[in-house]
Amino acid sequence: MADDATRLPPHSPEAEQGVLGCILLAPDECTPRVIEALGATTEAFYDLRHKVVYESILALWEKNTPADLVSVSQHLRDRSELDRVGMGYLSGMPDLAPVPAALEHRLAVVQDKQRRRAVVAACAHAIASAHNCHNPQEFLEDIAKTLAETDKGRDEEMSTAKKFVHEYINELEQRFNLNGALPGLATGIYDFDRTDGGLRLKQMLVIGARPYEGKTALACNLIERVCIMENHPTLFLSLEMTRAALMDRFTALVGGISIVDLSKGTLNQGDFQKVLTSNARISKAPLFIIEATGGMSSAEVAASMRRHARQHGVKFVVVDYLQKISSVGKHDKNTYGIGDTCKRLRHAAVMSDVALVCLAQLNREIDKGKKPRGPRMSDLADSKAIEAEADTVILLDRVNNDRNLLIPKSRNAGPSSVSLLFDERTLRFKNKSKVE
Repeated sequence: MADDATRLPPHSPEAEQGVLGCILLAPDECTPRVIEALGATTEAFYDLRHKVVYESILALWEKNTPADLVSVSQHLRDRSELDRVGMGYLSGMPDLAPVPAALEHRLAVVQDKQRRRAVVAACAHAIASAHNCHNPQEFLEDIAKTLAETDKGRDEEMSTAKKFVHEYINELEQRFNLNGALPGLATGIYDFDRTDGGLRLKQMLVIGARPYEGKTALACNLIERVCIMENHPTLFLSLEMTRAALMDRFTALVGGISIVDLSKGTLNQGDFQKVLTSNARISKAPLFIIEATGGMSSAEVAASMRRHARQHGVKFVVVDYLQKISSVGKHDKNTYGIGDTCKRLRHAAVMSDVALVCLAQLNREIDKGKKPRGPRMSDLADSKAIEAEADTVILLDRVNNDRNLLIPKSRNAGPSSVSLLFDERTLRFKNKSKVE
């Protein structure tokens, strides 16, 4: 066994070379994933040559230049750093990553070694400090805190004031340059778009309603506008309905066909032509549907959101519905599980830069009173957990055959309401307002 004083810190040259090799082979596909996992610093790499190469990759990424072998070698040459790495050594990196699919395994190894180095450094510091500590309890708390920080993921990093002020100014400039355009994705619901600015990226909107009140129909209307009409890549995670049932709804909506006739198959020749025309439109839309009627965990939903955003450029995600998602870990109360799910999904929306809509069930309190009343935010099953995380809450209220969208919470505007016409035959929501 090597002496502790001469033992090198944990590292894997092969894994580090493999990660860099994957980037050189497929920069557009692999660079975002590596930066997401390892961050925009060179700390994850132990070998100084690998630090130099990764620093060059980051610089090219900032310039929107693919970091392939030619670009990286030229960038290093321009900075007089190619000799520090060696052209032969650099050109051999892709050979250690024969396919980009090998990236995840190598990333896991690099991350593991980085954490181990952090633990070793923390323990070495603890040993050195233990001899001179004056307050043992305080010393133990400091060590525990240091060790806990070594296990934090990339997403938990704090930003410096300089960094987040810079990001805020950039966002403010983007808002200013809109010149009256919506800051979010247009829903086609004119009053909502005017007051709330559409479906905002990095935000979670919750639509609550009792069963059969039209929350899935409203979600399909939003998808029709955002995805089928505006061509924004969209992900629908359905824990409630099958793909076939959803296609009935999209076909009825887009084709203007009776949902009852579709479900029964009582279609005439004109209806069949509408089905073909509407399905041709739907098939061209960048719509991804995951049928998860068997259930999904919050971690699986979050992972699907991030993967589709990364691989397909998804900007809009609908989850149907919130209370059917199983939480990660055990919780004494269901409220805590829903709270964990909401936090995880909202965090995924922020990290993936998508607008997230989650459908949610209302509890039965609304039906218990002697006098009929409209829905309240407290009627949301596990309402406190949902209310705490949601940026916007919409409650569907049936008024005869039409619907009111009650908005008791909105981070982008104050409480408000929107009245809509609802065609139960085709599941279409229509504006009462004549102002677009």
